[in-house]
Amino acid sequence: MANSAGDTTAPTVTSFTPIGGSTSVSISTTPTITFSETMNSSSITGSSVLLKKVSDGSIVTGTVSYDSGTHTVTITPTSSLSYTTQYYIVATTAVQDSSNNALASEYHGSAFTTQTEDAPVITSLYASNLVDISMTLNWITDITADTAQYKIKLKNGTYGSWITLSSGQSITGLTANKTYVVQVKFTKGANIVTDTLEFKTAKTSSGIEIHSIDRISTSGPTVGGTYANGYHFRFYVTANDLTEIELQFKFANRTNGATTMATADNTLLRVTENGTNDYSTGTTLTLADTYTTLSSDISAIDSDSNL
Repeated sequence: MANSAGDTTAPTVTSFTPIGGSTSVSISTTPTITFSETMNSSSITGSSVLLKKVSDGSIVTGTVSYDSGTHTVTITPTSSLSYTTQYYIVATTAVQDSSNNALASEYHGSAFTTQTEDAPVITSLYASNLVDISMTLNWITDITADTAQYKIKLKNGTYGSWITLSSGQSITGLTANKTYVVQVKFTKGANIVTDTLEFKTAKTSSGIEIHSIDRISTSGPTVGGTYANGYHFRFYVTANDLTEIELQFKFANRTNGATTMATADNTLLRVTENGTNDYSTGTTLTLADTYTTLSSDISAIDSDSNL
């Protein structure tokens, strides 16, 4: 097509964005290129104004639009650009001004570099539906991670292997009345972020529970009799299952390791039921009330590091 009479000057590029040499450019950027005069809009197409990747010269798929008021072409990529990647703008000699004068030569803008991919930010990590043998692990991140995993251990134990983490993850097979630590890991590209959550399972919903052991210094008269100067020990037991009708006690001398004790060392056994019925006169223990073998050491419960 012939040029309009009197105008034979080729258009030029006056500016473009992002500015050449820019770094940390958003992967959602829409690059622009501005010309020195009004352009022939029909010459502005996806094959005459392009965005290319520096590494291999590949063309970014997208659409172009032209604003005649500012003489500016905008490239809108179909999808987000890649992270930490260089791109540049190209305007070919197919681009013409309103008098159909073409660019004197193909124009290549200086390259810009896109942003580094952000690591996910864990905004929430908490346990719900926490019972004696299971819990639900909940989490929220600011962006969707490529992978999400978790691993779990007793507080003073050793972590198991990483397991794929799902939203509202149910964790089962736990032990009642124990403290656990769960670690989560979220990966986005080359970025990894981790966090930990400590929680304690509920006490068992059935059977017998030993709650606490107190050592109390005593001297002088007490209800139901008189303790010798020294200590007496108190612990609390709950029977959650109403079918439990029998409770047995076994004693040992912790000083010398003997599994039998003299009557003088264990004078009274005092029992209350539901905190109200007080058998305050106590039950006198004799040698017949001791056992030769202990089934367990109840004080170990109090010192369990995973409680």
